[in-house]
Amino acid sequence: MQIKYIIVSLKKIIKKTFWAAVFSIVILELCTRIFLSISLNKYFNKDIPFLYKENILEIKHFFIRGSDWTEYDPLCYFIPREGLFRYPSERGWNWGNPIKEKKKDEIRIISIGDSTTYGNWVTYKESYPYLLEQLLKKKYSNKSIKVLNAGLPGGSSRQIKRFFQLYLIDYQPDIVIWRKGAKLTDRYEIPKLTAANYRIRNLIWSGLYHLRIFRVIAVINDRGYSKKQKWYPAVDRVYDYIMGLNQIYKHNYSNGYKSDFCIVKEICRKNKIKYALAVDYLRRGSDNELYSDYREYKDKKIEPAVNTFNAFKQRIDQTSIDKLFVDSCHLTEIGTQTLAKEIFDFLIDNNWIDDLILTK
Repeated sequence: MQIKYIIVSLKKIIKKTFWAAVFSIVILELCTRIFLSISLNKYFNKDIPFLYKENILEIKHFFIRGSDWTEYDPLCYFIPREGLFRYPSERGWNWGNPIKEKKKDEIRIISIGDSTTYGNWVTYKESYPYLLEQLLKKKYSNKSIKVLNAGLPGGSSRQIKRFFQLYLIDYQPDIVIWRKGAKLTDRYEIPKLTAANYRIRNLIWSGLYHLRIFRVIAVINDRGYSKKQKWYPAVDRVYDYIMGLNQIYKHNYSNGYKSDFCIVKEICRKNKIKYALAVDYLRRGSDNELYSDYREYKDKKIEPAVNTFNAFKQRIDQTSIDKLFVDSCHLTEIGTQTLAKEIFDFLIDNNWIDDLILTK
């Protein structure tokens, strides 16, 4: 009888604890949503420091799950719905695909990265891939040169690497330009997935995704651990765990790959793509200072990599940081011009285009 009494008591305690936890989560969720709603109100948030405004907006938009321009992809998480590349437009999300089979004498460059490559706050003709193409066409007016903009807004380093490996590789680039950080967050092999229990797993992930508490925790975690060597976004870790992909990260980080860019280089080598180039990722700090991850490329001896920090610092000294940055990382037209010019100078100084012309 005593054992039965203990079991009944334990069941009651577990039940009460469960409902207390549910009630607490509901209250916390409501309070968090109210706080965010007030913070995002233009009247109330006018006195909130820039860094906090940015974090609050990150919680609102979070990790793009799906919209009118994206579709779900189990390995890349999401990809553009209407095409893989940004196409001519004034503003807004516009996508399309060029012909995969390129002309015999065509030099094709693919720029891969996130919204800073896509050019979120500038028009198609102000984005750096387009400006780079114009600079190259001006120098090589009698040659066919195309720079494709494969920027994936909201994409993580792992997503960009997989986006390239699974989809963009089919477009036969001669040069791949990577602009998405120097960290290692993935491995070369991509696991084969089955659709057996994806519906349930996706339902669990969907519920968690919409919890503002989870978003707050993820953003706080990422702000605190973003400088760690083996770090990758909390949302990626949780998503991988729920979807059964977490095993892919249990590998030795001394396997020769120091960065996702190193994996991209290996993909290029195996697919006979001659050149791959990394470009440092610039950020505007809350102190209005300029920060670059080029030192991480340099410390890891990852090459080739373009250091655009000095050029941007020089432009900032001549004007102001507000003239180059819209927010913490997105560039104005002056910013994209500076970026395009630095990449152009590297390609010319290292004779990459001349070499490709000779081999066509």
